[in-house]
Amino acid sequence: MEIVITREVIGNEPLPAGIYVVKIEKSEFVQSSQKGTPGIALQLRVLSPEEHAGRVIFDRLWLGDDPSKVLWRWNSLYKAATGEDLPKRSFTLDEFINLFTSPPVLGAVVVAEVEVEEYDGNQRNRVRRFAAPKEE
Repeated sequence: MEIVITREVIGNEPLPAGIYVVKIEKSEFVQSSQKGTPGIALQLRVLSPEEHAGRVIFDRLWLGDDPSKVLWRWNSLYKAATGEDLPKRSFTLDEFINLFTSPPVLGAVVVAEVEVEEYDGNQRNRVRRFAAPKEE
């Protein structure tokens, strides 16, 4: 199975900074073109607030040269989707990436704190952190 993440034309402008309930529709392993840094590319479908429902947020999480400096962000996604912290053990890269590219993370509904940032002269959205949705 091949997952192709495309930039859909559902509003070309980034969403305003804020809190969004999103569904993790796609998650795939990627490597940066410059250094080969491993990570995942996410496609998040906005469920609420209603005025932005249906819009898509694209984001990437990278492991970097020192994964310990960025694992808090990975853990916030994992905990939001599963209700648990990342397991405290050693992983191969494949095992680690598989945690984020299959259920229960793939398909989960989570809360995303979204900001707008400048990148290469353009504005884009970036997820600052993830959280579990509040139960009603």
